[in-house]
Amino acid sequence: IGIEPPKTEQNTAERTIAVSNGEQRMTIREVSAMTGMREDTLRYYEQIGVIPQVPRNKWGVRTYQEPVLQKIFLVQKLKAAGMPLKGIKQYMEAPAKEEQPLTAQRRLLEQTKSELLHKIGSLQFCMQQAQQLLDEMGMEQ
Repeated sequence: IGIEPPKTEQNTAERTIAVSNGEQRMTIREVSAMTGMREDTLRYYEQIGVIPQVPRNKWGVRTYQEPVLQKIFLVQKLKAAGMPLKGIKQYMEAPAKEEQPLTAQRRLLEQTKSELLHKIGSLQFCMQQAQQLLDEMGMEQ
């Protein structure tokens, strides 16, 4: 863990958003605010390889750029689709590991969809059981 220099107007501006070669860089705090993800979650995803290693500036502060931000947005979509973290990690690694990454990614999405359909079926059964119990209670009154 690096030690940050005291905050001054100049280095705070450099750490907050640095623009070089036309690329905007954002701190973890800004990415957290923009995505709604906690800072520790972003660090964890980087640590386990769900998102790539994020470059750091001379103060050791992570500087997120567009390609990593796009991956974070994709992770959010995959989570919203119900994919577990293990599957998300495999999905994100597929382009580097598979000869046909789209096939591997499609398989993971289809597996997630199948698991969701199974969960929906289980929940519908639970609803039917609850309704049956309510119906039986209504008859007893």
